[in-house]
Amino acid sequence: MSYIEYSIIGLIIITLILVIFLFIKLYLKIKSTDKNSINMIEFPKETKERINSFINHIDKHNKELKDFLINDHNSAKKIITDIDEKIAPFEKVAREKNDELKEYKKGYEYSRNKALLDGIIETIVFIENAEKIVDIVEEPTGNTNSISNYILSQNISEKVLFSGDGGDEVFTGYNRYKSIYIVSLLNKVNFLSKFNLKFKNKNLNRIFMNRSEDLFLSFSEQNLIKNQEKIYNNFKYICKDDLKDIFNQSQDCNNNPSLSNIMYHDLDTWVPNDILLRNDKIYANQGIEARVPFLDKNIIEKFLMMNNYKKFGLFFNSKNFLKKTYKKELNMTLRKKLGFNSPFAGWLRKDIYDFAHQVLSKNYYDSSAYINLIECEKLIIRHKEEYCDPYLIWNLISLQIFLRKYKI
Repeated sequence: MSYIEYSIIGLIIITLILVIFLFIKLYLKIKSTDKNSINMIEFPKETKERINSFINHIDKHNKELKDFLINDHNSAKKIITDIDEKIAPFEKVAREKNDELKEYKKGYEYSRNKALLDGIIETIVFIENAEKIVDIVEEPTGNTNSISNYILSQNISEKVLFSGDGGDEVFTGYNRYKSIYIVSLLNKVNFLSKFNLKFKNKNLNRIFMNRSEDLFLSFSEQNLIKNQEKIYNNFKYICKDDLKDIFNQSQDCNNNPSLSNIMYHDLDTWVPNDILLRNDKIYANQGIEARVPFLDKNIIEKFLMMNNYKKFGLFFNSKNFLKKTYKKELNMTLRKKLGFNSPFAGWLRKDIYDFAHQVLSKNYYDSSAYINLIECEKLIIRHKEEYCDPYLIWNLISLQIFLRKYKI
């Protein structure tokens, strides 16, 4: 047999092994699924039985509301329809979390019934706090979870709070770290990388990058937003020459294009300048001390520069080292964490659509020297029709509030 024939046979065998592995994994997942487990979004059709079930779930202390809905099925139907619309953005996540939440069925059912009456998350709270958060942080904040943190700070009695900030940066919690790890592996075997060749394809360019600062900029969030050049007047990307004014300790690292060095740059820049500064101001405003155990000096020194293979393992698992080390303890918790963001992108298409229009207009504040408000209006309309740069819109809302407050 020729070399080509051997290669084809080998490829077929590998494909069959992968297919068998996937079928086994799917079978085990189906077998382990409890038929009685919670399903956050699997509502039956809006029949009389569904309305009666909804009414029967209402807490016995709400007798007045219960009697009202028994006599007015149209109101019950309207409430259920409204909930369906609000819960739609969570459908995909809800399905994935179905098995993980079954141990919390009792607590979840109580929360769901309460949500049916209270209306999930009121967007009016988000709107009311949009201006307050800029006032507290004293600068535009590009992250919508700042409002979630502010609401949390108002509703807890504890005076010391432990935060997971820094855990993603030290133990590979972001998906982009997987991509950077793969690029760094390809860079090692790319014998042409020293020639610093340039291509139109950004991923091909990355395996020819010889310095961590180039890779850091290539994966930075400034490249994820599509329409910023149209929106901001005199917009300029951060380039390599700007980094000498941005980096602190990581400026003196060996600058190899490795994952650990990129994580070091993250810890040196946006963690202290954005996350820690913002959260410290939010919680301190309520007299709460936010502590960050993952950013302990000893933890960073011991684990940040550890072998990249240990960080991900053979199957590229995020936070692989933490999961293996604390496997027993993690069996008592959810297998995946949930972010602290609000469903802003979905709200922006309906619930806070008018709010975005109002803020990003000359009637609210004329910021034409900095922002193209005509393009802002187009972007908001476009996002309503199709998903388009929602977090750029939030950045603009926050900046507009900031400019108006300080009359800039």
